[in-house]
Amino acid sequence: MSASHDNRPELYEEVKLYHNAREREKYDNMADLYAVINTLQQLEKAYIRDCVTPKEYTGACSKLLVQYKSAFRQVKEEFPTVEAFVRKYRLDCPAALERIKEDRPITIKDDKEIQANVLQILFLYSLLLWIVCV
Repeated sequence: MSASHDNRPELYEEVKLYHNAREREKYDNMADLYAVINTLQQLEKAYIRDCVTPKEYTGACSKLLVQYKSAFRQVKEEFPTVEAFVRKYRLDCPAALERIKEDRPITIKDDKEIQANVLQILFLYSLLLWIVCV
């Protein structure tokens, strides 16, 4: 079998992924996005397994979400959604996609949750005042 390879020098030629600086930049940008999404997925797993503190998680997750936005902007022309990118490159990253969708670390409460809690407290307060006054 190796004798047949000796007769085919094209098998020893370097295959280039890109032909110019623009193509190289495109692949670098896709690699950056891939790395950020994969890192975000691993961070989510680490947090679930209690391998990082909430403070460490919040800081790292916030930073990764900012990096994601910047990296995705670079490839948005080719991939209209992050899901399209994930599908094409067969990434298994449901936790990262959820974090991207929510656009905040899981440790930071949503404004709607906070508003709902404030409304509940105000309602209970007014109810107690009404009971005391009646």
